[in-house]
Amino acid sequence: MACTLFETVKLPFNTLYIGEPKEVFTEEKYLTDGKLDIKKVNPFTLSMPDNNYWSVGD
Repeated sequence: MACTLFETVKLPFNTLYIGEPKEVFTEEKYLTDGKLDIKKVNPFTLSMPDNNYWSVGD
């Protein structure tokens, strides 16, 4: 991703970057009919402060 950075917030153990995505790049293998296919990307995220990982789908 190419982003415009709006703010940098120093946290006790990390730094939080707040911005706006301007461009997104991907590989052909993650596209279906020329559009991003979220199930092919298979993203995950960590929620805080409960430390749970989440994914898309089942």
